[in-house]
Amino acid sequence: MDDNLNSEISSVSATPAQIPTRAVRPRGILAIVLALLALIAAAYSAWGVYRLQHPQDANSLRTRLDQLGTQLDGTQRSVESNQRESESFRARAKDIDGVNKSLREEVLGLSERTRLLEDAVTNLAEKRLSGHDALALNEAELLLLLGQQRYALFHDAAATIAAYRQADMALAETDDPAFVGVRQTVAAEIEALNAQQDKGVNVAVTAIDQLRGRLAKLPLAQGRQTPASETPAADESRLWRVVSQFVRVSHDQDVLASVHARGGELGGELIALDLSVAQSALLARDATAYHDALQRVRLACAQRYAATDPAVIEILAELDKLIAMPLAAPAPGILGSALKELRNLRITHALQRSPKAAPAATAASAGQS
Repeated sequence: MDDNLNSEISSVSATPAQIPTRAVRPRGILAIVLALLALIAAAYSAWGVYRLQHPQDANSLRTRLDQLGTQLDGTQRSVESNQRESESFRARAKDIDGVNKSLREEVLGLSERTRLLEDAVTNLAEKRLSGHDALALNEAELLLLLGQQRYALFHDAAATIAAYRQADMALAETDDPAFVGVRQTVAAEIEALNAQQDKGVNVAVTAIDQLRGRLAKLPLAQGRQTPASETPAADESRLWRVVSQFVRVSHDQDVLASVHARGGELGGELIALDLSVAQSALLARDATAYHDALQRVRLACAQRYAATDPAVIEILAELDKLIAMPLAAPAPGILGSALKELRNLRITHALQRSPKAAPAATAASAGQS
């Protein structure tokens, strides 16, 4: 059928080429119109035949088109939903940015407060340490001054060393390394005091104790004469002789000489008492009382005991040595250096901390020195 239709169309299309050039007749136009109508009818018939022969393909195509339309609607709805979710996420992100910004500002504020708190704690710690150091330095300065004055007044090296050791312990409690040099100077002064400490004092005390025990074994002087005061004068009246038996007037030295010359127990007790006075003066570093007591002991021994006896001569020689012995050694040249160094360092620190307080500190230090 299609072949016939094509042949007719070919014959119809070839007809105008074969017609000679001449005027178109009404019969020819009608034939063309009929041919076109026949062609349209043939095409419609062919389309109808095709539809009749392939009905499933058309249904499947329509179904496919419906499915594509449905999928397109779903895709459009998904796109719209994604757009709404994107807008929601964008709004949330904006809110999160605002929250992060506020949190960042709060963290910065907390950091600033923490820094201020740390500064305050540091200042409190510095004040506490400075107060503790000042107290320790005051204690060390006082102990050094006490030790120096103790040695200057009493030449007591042991007490001075004890005070210096306590001052060194007070300096050890400070946290400032600048005072390490002061501790070294204190150690040098202690070493000098130990080297110059007069051990002869202990030897002298022991020697006096030994003398006290040896004096009881010495022989008394022979041929003691009655003092002149006891021999009655030729020109004295009888009344004076009677009164002189009850009242006797004499000087102290005469009385002591009389007591020692008689050799009684009172003379020995006086010698022992003077030896005790000499020991006490020696321990107290009282040179005047020490030498006076030993001088009295030597004079009493020379009057009481036999001067020619070797033991008496030996004891008198020992007494002469004890009298000539220096009571205290001279002060070491380094004594007082630690105190001066400590005061200079404290003045330097005062200048560094508060320049306005420097003149007052300098004046106070000058007044103390």
